[in-house]
Amino acid sequence: KFAGTQQMETGFSEFSLKEVIDLCISPLKAKHSIIGELPFDLEIELGNDDTLYASKGQMIEVMFNSIDNGYEAIEELRLYLNDEEKKNYRPYIRIELHSTGNSHIIKISDNGIGIKEENRLKIFSPYFTTKSSTISGTGIGMYVIKRLIEENHKGKIHFESTYMKGTSFFIELPKTKRGR
Repeated sequence: KFAGTQQMETGFSEFSLKEVIDLCISPLKAKHSIIGELPFDLEIELGNDDTLYASKGQMIEVMFNSIDNGYEAIEELRLYLNDEEKKNYRPYIRIELHSTGNSHIIKISDNGIGIKEENRLKIFSPYFTTKSSTISGTGIGMYVIKRLIEENHKGKIHFESTYMKGTSFFIELPKTKRGR
């Protein structure tokens, strides 16, 4: 279902962001061999209208990579926590959708490892990865996300991060159909 939607829906249309997020959960579980519930709280705050006008297939890729990066950041942080900290740690990925006059703002936050100061300028560079395992990190995920958002959707993306506390990515998409 995930792959079929991604391949078939490359044109721009209206769709629910919640539907896109739901399509990302099964492949995320499969990638990380997660059985049962997610090992983090997935909090979704989309408001009354979560309809976007975008390329659904591309937004699936954006959301999957974003949620996957958040999950891997959570797992990496766990490596640094002592036993007491692990007991008290409540990992989460939060996805919010807010509207402004002309834009939708999607905020994807996690309380994982965060981004070191020296890596901030490289996050959107091709082939740059902060992940310790080259199996998981090819370094093209954030580069592709940036291109999809900025070039294909004429939107914007930026982030805020504190090392050892977490990261928030902000994706701004135009509300109106392209060309209007």
